[in-house]
Amino acid sequence: MVRKLSKSHNFVAYALLAFPVIALLIYFLELRIQARFIPRVEVALQTQQFHLNGLDNAVMKHAEYLWNTPSLQEQIKTSRAKVFLPAFYVDKFEVSQQNYRRFLSWLALQDYKRYSFSHPTEPLSYIYKNPHAKHKILGRFEISASGINFYAAYAYCQATGGSLPSIEQWMAVAAGTEGRSYPWGEDFIGDPWRYSDPLLNLAAPISNRKAAATPQGVFDIANGLSEWTLNMTDDGRFIQKGGNNYNRPFMLQALNFIERPAPAEFSSKYNGFRCVYKASPNSKNPPNKQIKFTWEEQVTAILIPAGNYVQGAPENSYVPKLIAYSDRSNPNTLRSFLLVPLTNSPTAPLAFSKYEISRLEYRQFLRDPLARMGFYANKKQPKGHSYLPDNWDSQTSNISLPVVGVDWWSAYAYAKWAGGRLPSEDEWLQAFSGDAKRPYSWGNTYMPGFAHVRDRQAQIFPESPIPSKSEVKDTTPAGIVSLGGNVSEWTNSVTFYDNGINIIVKGGNYKIPGDLGTHYSYNAKVPPNHRSDVIGIRVVF
Repeated sequence: MVRKLSKSHNFVAYALLAFPVIALLIYFLELRIQARFIPRVEVALQTQQFHLNGLDNAVMKHAEYLWNTPSLQEQIKTSRAKVFLPAFYVDKFEVSQQNYRRFLSWLALQDYKRYSFSHPTEPLSYIYKNPHAKHKILGRFEISASGINFYAAYAYCQATGGSLPSIEQWMAVAAGTEGRSYPWGEDFIGDPWRYSDPLLNLAAPISNRKAAATPQGVFDIANGLSEWTLNMTDDGRFIQKGGNNYNRPFMLQALNFIERPAPAEFSSKYNGFRCVYKASPNSKNPPNKQIKFTWEEQVTAILIPAGNYVQGAPENSYVPKLIAYSDRSNPNTLRSFLLVPLTNSPTAPLAFSKYEISRLEYRQFLRDPLARMGFYANKKQPKGHSYLPDNWDSQTSNISLPVVGVDWWSAYAYAKWAGGRLPSEDEWLQAFSGDAKRPYSWGNTYMPGFAHVRDRQAQIFPESPIPSKSEVKDTTPAGIVSLGGNVSEWTNSVTFYDNGINIIVKGGNYKIPGDLGTHYSYNAKVPPNHRSDVIGIRVVF
């Protein structure tokens, strides 16, 4: 005989069956609540790119070239200044092959007793030559005279009653009172370099490149030929200004403040000159009444009015500041530093975990059955992957320390489990440096002892990380702790390096020398399967 259960007995049976399910749900809920209690710091990331001037844009595209050319770096660091100049006239075009050829013919008629218009350092019995005798574009007399050395250019301008421009005059013509990055404005244009063959670009008639003219109508001052100036370097070379049709990348080389020192007798197909005058050369009283431009049909000169002219790199450029702070930056990091990240939400700030993820916090993730089932895994995670960190038993002996020995797959899954994600390199950089573009998380100068790193100067040689929630001076003004030291951190940025896919790791660690690892430029590129006792996790929400 089957005994029928009462309603009260049914309730007890159902309760006994439901209890494990309820307990499991409570356990899951407790894990989720614990994940939500990760301390966070909100960072108002820029949702648009900074307004970059011509210099910044040029460096963005050619950072690697810049970092391999120390002379350019020094020029870019030149401080900005204003120089007052009286009014003067400047040749509208570079001196043409036609006029230089006529100058040589005129010289043949003169009595040679060291010309009064020769440069004081010019060698005795110096003979001016026609540099175009074997030139591929000989006969195109309407183009700029190239292959002219300093002595010849100086003599030509002096004989006209003018002179070669000083650097200040040249910059006044090219940059104007507003301090343009390029003669035509702030944004680079490629119109003067329409051909891949530099000689084809050089062969274009001088009046054909209107897009590259200054607002006052001076042509080819940043392209065509680099031009001699009067200024001499400490080692006795003379300075050429302006880009040309040969030196690449044109976007960098055509910047107004770039200089090219060369010996006085240097000549090439890509250097020439133009003259400046105190008075209009076409007036009734030309500057040199004796010569009166005997060999020239006409000289077209542009008035540059008196005023305060800006010299040096653009005032609102980020690049000079970054170069001044670093001699270790790599081009990719510099490029990322100038690019401002775009967040998923254009208005809401992005929250960073205030501290590096601790072993205690990571242990909650390991206890979640859904995590072990791969619920939070990246779609490309290798089969059979284990989230268990290296040396986990020994790590759990001090659960306040940051978790290490986790590969990228584990870091990705943890961040997703915690309700966030890993930061991109750009986001990490902006959280590190802020709008002030700090080279260190705390400011502009490296300070021994601020971060938990190796430091010979301070005689600090750590053997392990410190607890995640340690209060150290390696803290951003917003309150994010240990971005510069303790352990390095996985990002969500992928790069192709050494012919393989790698993940960018940011921030120094306790095994890295402090002056290197705490700088914004420091990074590492490692495979996603890589595990290390110096790489941990930080999450953004």
